[in-house]
Amino acid sequence: MLLNDGKTLYNDFFEFHPPIAFLITQLWLKLTGHSLAGARMLVVLVVAGISFLTCLICLRISRSRPLSAALPFLWALSSQGFWTQINHHWFATFFSLTSFLNLLPDRNQRIHPFFCGFAAGATALTTSGRGGLIVFAAFAVILARGNKTDIWKFIGGGASISALVLLYVIANGSLVAAYQDIVIFAATKYSGIESVPFGRAISVQNFAVGLLFPVAAVLAIFAMLQSGLRVLRDHDFTAALAFGIAGLLGSFPRPDAWHLLCAAPLMLPLLSISLVKIPHTRWQTRAAAIALLGLTLASLLGYYRAVKSTIKASPIVTAAGKVRIVGATGEPELLKRIAAIGAGQPFLFYPYDPMLSFLTGHEHVARLDLFLPQRTTPAVYAEACVQTVRRADWVVIDRSWTTATFHDVFPAMANPQPPEKAGFEHAIESSFALVGTYGDYELREKKKDDVRMCAGISAVVKAR
Repeated sequence: MLLNDGKTLYNDFFEFHPPIAFLITQLWLKLTGHSLAGARMLVVLVVAGISFLTCLICLRISRSRPLSAALPFLWALSSQGFWTQINHHWFATFFSLTSFLNLLPDRNQRIHPFFCGFAAGATALTTSGRGGLIVFAAFAVILARGNKTDIWKFIGGGASISALVLLYVIANGSLVAAYQDIVIFAATKYSGIESVPFGRAISVQNFAVGLLFPVAAVLAIFAMLQSGLRVLRDHDFTAALAFGIAGLLGSFPRPDAWHLLCAAPLMLPLLSISLVKIPHTRWQTRAAAIALLGLTLASLLGYYRAVKSTIKASPIVTAAGKVRIVGATGEPELLKRIAAIGAGQPFLFYPYDPMLSFLTGHEHVARLDLFLPQRTTPAVYAEACVQTVRRADWVVIDRSWTTATFHDVFPAMANPQPPEKAGFEHAIESSFALVGTYGDYELREKKKDDVRMCAGISAVVKAR
């Protein structure tokens, strides 16, 4: 579901779970107010920051202005449009590039290890998997320089951001939940439900980015072999190699188009310096330029289609501002119906529609806004059930995320219908009467307040 006012593309997913992304988004919206204009401004600034940092890093290590301008431009065309959204992966990419930049020597051949460690730690606290690899890559590059002072500064920077976030989590009573989500889930369950083939859902618009990873890998290997591995003594090349590997591995176990788009800025510096290091003739240079131009035109075509689809969509007035919905499946009618409901009435938006809460201005009663089988624990389902039955006046259910078709999004998920999910949905359907169906969405109004309906989920919790 895409939301747009005809000027700036915007997606419906607010990723509020990681602590750093949550803090940044909340502080920004307090400054700009509850509006799509403010939210769009934030995502545009983040994406612009990613493009600028990528260009600057490529320029510093390759010394090629054409490459440093062309590669970030191609990435922007490939990645924006349908994916211009507030998302923790964009924040993670921005922090990763900030860490990378602080490793590169300036005119005095000095690096900034404290800020490098601070940014790397912020990455790990935003996306734990890719962030952990970024921390390792940055630390390996600093170790290779052999300066003990730099090593301790790096550790101090990472410890500082970790301590600040830890204090915030403790102050909000979320230490156990954060540990379960950031550490336990990432280490034990994430790959079990997220695994997909490399390049899944690649389209015309982002085909260039999908091609980028194997091309960058081949060129880097060729540059190393051609130099007899002497290129590994080059600090810039080893830094680009370390962060490129971290970006590639960090896209797994879900290396689909979306995650590759987020990791691509970490591969572009490696691609740029490898192209510079490899000897090439004039015709090879021209062939590479023609290939780059062809990929750029393909990405431009895909971006044009995204903009055209957005402009064709009808505008809808919401509490957060005017939006357009591309590929709507009942959202316009649902938003109009909710607008007729009095303000201040709490909702449950289930299983994952946080943007509806933002657009309508209604409170989402559950502590979490994402209910995902094999990720959401039985205890969380039980807690949310009690919160919903007691506090919610209305429930919105997105059936596209509760039926069997949802399994297509997570093909590796072993059991998309566990007993705790079935029990939760049964309790909601028994406690809230169906008022209307709007495409994939159901709107339900409370008809009884009886938390005993949640007893079945509590039994699942005890059994486990």
